[in-house]
Amino acid sequence: MGMTHPQRAKYTQESLNLKDTPEEIYNEWFTQYFNDFELQANLFKGVLEFTSYLHNKGIKMSLGTASGMSVIQRLLQKYPLLKEHLDHTVTCDEVGSSKPNPAVFNEAMKRMGAKPEEYLVFEDSVNGLIAAKASGATAICVLSDQDLRKEKFEQANYWFENWTDLL
Repeated sequence: MGMTHPQRAKYTQESLNLKDTPEEIYNEWFTQYFNDFELQANLFKGVLEFTSYLHNKGIKMSLGTASGMSVIQRLLQKYPLLKEHLDHTVTCDEVGSSKPNPAVFNEAMKRMGAKPEEYLVFEDSVNGLIAAKASGATAICVLSDQDLRKEKFEQANYWFENWTDLL
């Protein structure tokens, strides 16, 4: 919990006493991830409609994510409209700390020129919601699945069952 992808690879290498370097482990993970991503990656229903609505109202948006930049670049290539809607993208790898540390959201706010009380974070993970609240932003849970539902709702200032509920 709370590790960047390179930190997880190093932890895995050390914990399992693997001969592969952390870099080799990381690269293998992401090779497999990219292969799976190409076949399966889709946005949640309602995300593009919601971001389009905000974009058309002139509301700035950023993405603060635990995914690596190469993964996000592929996602934005697949969904160019989403790329058009985002003003900034910040990854946990960039800031050197993963959620529940709020660094990714703090950096996103900094790039947006926003104060925490002006910032809404839409999240689907417990660690993301903890990070959002720790940054001082309003934490809004949008469920992507039913896992840890109670824990997610406890961390959120507000919650929605899915993205279409936001429209």
